Amino acid sequence: MWPSSPVWMAAPSVMVVPPKPYIPISTLRTAVTYPAVPGTYSDDEIRQALVDAHLASLADQLDREEVWSQRLSSGEQQRLAIARALLARPDWLFLDESTSAVEEKLEAELYAVLARRLPDTTIMSIGHRSAVVALHRRHIEMVPEGDHFTLRDGAKAAAAE
Repeated sequence: MWPSSPVWMAAPSVMVVPPKPYIPISTLRTAVTYPAVPGTYSDDEIRQALVDAHLASLADQLDREEVWSQRLSSGEQQRLAIARALLARPDWLFLDESTSAVEEKLEAELYAVLARRLPDTTIMSIGHRSAVVALHRRHIEMVPEGDHFTLRDGAKAAAAE
């Protein structure tokens, strides 16, 4: 027997934050909310995301138009992308060297903010810094074996050693 109304499951949302995020030449509001359409987020939500991404000094500049990719340092650009993730609240968040331009203490603080603000988001990091391992509950390592790579569960490997 068929249900009286169709059951629809929403596709999971996925967000990838690269090491050098794209930042449009526009207002800070547009740069932070990209690629969302204008009006998706309130100014208060945008300001809070900036504060949580350790960019509080920019929170009162939402209407300022700049070439933000030139005005902001690499670390600030990465934090702006973290603010985007806080706004978008994706189901899956892939961080590809996304905090490589910030010092390790700030990196740990940003991961703590992501964990606190996005409790239902699966966060996967791709990186070379060994400090990132401690910021996750699980570590999967790609081990080269001849002409291919094998995935190894880092938690199980550490327990076996």
